[in-house]
Amino acid sequence: CIMYRNVLVPIDCSTEARAEAHIIARYFGPMHATKITLVATISPTNDPELRQKKVQHAKTALRHIADTLYVYGVYSLSRILETDDLASALAHEITQSGENYDLVVLGQHHTRAEVEENGCVGV
Repeated sequence: CIMYRNVLVPIDCSTEARAEAHIIARYFGPMHATKITLVATISPTNDPELRQKKVQHAKTALRHIADTLYVYGVYSLSRILETDDLASALAHEITQSGENYDLVVLGQHHTRAEVEENGCVGV
């Protein structure tokens, strides 16, 4: 069994991403030393009310996924990145955060139009 110590899991806050948390949890559950960092991204806005709505939606999705992982014994951290350039934000997280990720888990990608109405940018 391959052991991963530090895994980055970007999510898009969709219902499908929440469902896929069970797959991630079952895989990483037996690896008790693995730390999962869940990352949601939101697009920037100058409207404080809209920004708060996006942040709250992302927090809810991250909390739901973190709770699912916890049930399987998987420890996770959650982060929200505010960006229009998803690829650059993830590259920066991977290379500059100091976390030394062993693995990046990418799931299904939704179009911006599908996800923007909920507040999270698709990964």
